[in-house]
Amino acid sequence: MPMLSRFLSWFRPITLGAREEMPLSEKKKIYITNTAAFWLVALGPIFGILNAVSGQPALALVNVATTAVGVASLFLSWRQWHQSAAVLLLSGSVIAFFLSGLFFNNGMEYTLLVGMMGAVFMFEQAWLRVGFAMGGALGFLAVRCLQMAGYGNVAFPPLRYVANLVVFLICYYWVLEIFRIVNGNYHREIERKNRHLAESRRRLDRDHAALTRLTEELRTANTTKEKLFTLVAHDLRAPVANLRSVLDLLEDTSLSREEFQQIVFTLKADLDHTHASLETLLTWSASQLNAFAPVFAAVDLRKLAGECIGLMHEIATRKEITIDNRIPEEALVRADANQLAAVFRNLLSNAIKFTARGGNVSFEAVRAGGAVWSIRVIDTGIGIAAEQLRQLLESGHADTTTGTANERGLGLGLRICREFLQTHGSVLKIESAPGCGTVFEFTLRDAVASETRENS
Repeated sequence: MPMLSRFLSWFRPITLGAREEMPLSEKKKIYITNTAAFWLVALGPIFGILNAVSGQPALALVNVATTAVGVASLFLSWRQWHQSAAVLLLSGSVIAFFLSGLFFNNGMEYTLLVGMMGAVFMFEQAWLRVGFAMGGALGFLAVRCLQMAGYGNVAFPPLRYVANLVVFLICYYWVLEIFRIVNGNYHREIERKNRHLAESRRRLDRDHAALTRLTEELRTANTTKEKLFTLVAHDLRAPVANLRSVLDLLEDTSLSREEFQQIVFTLKADLDHTHASLETLLTWSASQLNAFAPVFAAVDLRKLAGECIGLMHEIATRKEITIDNRIPEEALVRADANQLAAVFRNLLSNAIKFTARGGNVSFEAVRAGGAVWSIRVIDTGIGIAAEQLRQLLESGHADTTTGTANERGLGLGLRICREFLQTHGSVLKIESAPGCGTVFEFTLRDAVASETRENS
């Protein structure tokens, strides 16, 4: 009944003493207690007046007593003494209706059955539920049995008897409707809270996923920072120290023009190498921090390898290492020029470090199918031990070792190569054995074939 639901939503006596923060089960008991008390307060005076006018003052006193019980119960609910209100309501009404039905034969013993139902919903304690339910049932049975035995068989106006029963049935239906509405509201509130909890859970899951993502990004950023600091120490400390030593030599000694020119030539070579290392470092750190995306274009492999060889020429000359550029002139690949140059520089630098005086390093490129070039950097160096090779293949770096002229190396430079090649969809392969040199190999797509494919 929507009208009844709206009525209960604003009718204050029903919700008297109920607070918003209360559990739903507690509110349910309060609503039921207040509804029963309201009917005692509302109907007691009416029947009291009727009984007084019809010459039944004793029954009118019973009506006054039930009204007082209802008022007292509502007062106790208002003061937050909810169980006391329920106990007073049930005990007072059971006694009043028992006496009324027994001595005045007005049919009010049927109201004791409502008390049985109310006890089930009003109390959490089993002994209170069972006690009041049994009290109402025994009271009803006692009245009916005594009436059949002829006790208290007082004539009561039939019309009033029927009116009492009609009012009882209306109140009984009303109480049942209250139970239905309260129970429905109770379950709707539970469903609402469940939906709220489900939405909160979804928000928590989203927040947890976001937090996990941020944690991973923070971990990556910290790892990148650690790599950055290590790379600075690894690739820039030694060249800068060499430059300082040369400058100290220029400052503290008298040099001939030929010696000065030789030192200037060496100084420029070291500066070029340091500049190349710095460029590699900046390119890698920017890629780690997602500062830019690689720009793919046609790259001349032979020309790029020649530029890297020029940067490393002085270092290779000091160790009497020859560098051969065997890449054919038609070798054009689709790549990011800066990242690919960093790969060439790092592979060549490592090859020089681990190649003994008088050795050889070569760049090669052959077609591996019509649309792919296989690029290799081959040295005749000391090779890589099996355990170091396993570390390089699995994680991209190995324990730091010294080169043939006590250079530091074999580790972070190769990690940079692997990461840059991954952005090109390629994998760095390594073949080596102690004393047999090393071959670094990777593949890149042919620029012409890639352009044709994109335009088709």
